Amino acid sequence: MLGSELAPSTTLPAAVVDDEPGTCLFLQSVVTAERHSCTTFSRGSEAQRYLSGTTVDLVPVDVYLGATNGIDLVQSFLQMQPQ
Repeated sequence: MLGSELAPSTTLPAAVVDDEPGTCLFLQSVVTAERHSCTTFSRGSEAQRYLSGTTVDLVPVDVYLGATNGIDLVQSFLQMQPQ
């Protein structure tokens, strides 16, 4: 269970990055079912803008995002939020 070691009232922010709407909806439903917040993005550039000003605890990223490489995207997230 996500966050099972945390107090029941703790809400952790997550962001999902995938160009497939069905995958975004599925992952969002899993995260929100555990009472955490989740924002989805279909483009890496949208996620980068969002994460440049917002801290999240979980970011599942599709490796193949059309023109964007998901691995490079994760590396840029780690530079923005090294913790």
